[in-house]
Amino acid sequence: MPGMATQAPKRMTRDDRRASLIAAAARAVIAHPGERLTFDAVAAEAGVSATLPYKYFDSIEDITLELYTATVSDVDAATDELLADPDRSFDDKVRAAFLLWCNQVERDDFLFVRLAEGANATGLARAVHRRRERMVQVWAEQIEAEFELDTSTARLVSASITSGASALVQRVFTDRLDREMVADRLVELARAQGEAAQSADSCGSGSRSSARG
Repeated sequence: MPGMATQAPKRMTRDDRRASLIAAAARAVIAHPGERLTFDAVAAEAGVSATLPYKYFDSIEDITLELYTATVSDVDAATDELLADPDRSFDDKVRAAFLLWCNQVERDDFLFVRLAEGANATGLARAVHRRRERMVQVWAEQIEAEFELDTSTARLVSASITSGASALVQRVFTDRLDREMVADRLVELARAQGEAAQSADSCGSGSRSSARG
């Protein structure tokens, strides 16, 4: 209205500005798959001056690492919760975790996959490696308990299953497969691998006992 003072736009707090730049980085990664993320790309996506991101982050790796951490934190927390549920069977946990990963990939428009694939920066590469190792460990504990395997064998089976699950998530979207069907196949594969390792372990133990006798 005439004569009424115009209120100046509220200035972003430092945390809000950082969050907005990280969100802009996510949009840039999604819009330009396969391209190296830069401060210029982040600034352009955020609609700010090219120098502004330098005031909030020391390097583009800082943004990428925070973006990766934010992207995986929710799905990892949800996975931890379902693995800790004593009322869920092993098969149900495998199935539910796979569907969680599919939903995350769909929700973030392959951001998680693109960040993991493009982990050429040292800090991000370490974060991706730590997460993969953590997933191998938490599933190894489930496999060890379910199939009564030794720790080393359980880790081998876990590494195979988690690697296969990651590949299957991508196949769901690349080949437009029904994720429920693929989840069922993964459960079958996981159980088959666990039982095969269990059988091999039992045979090995028997052979060693016979040799000692």
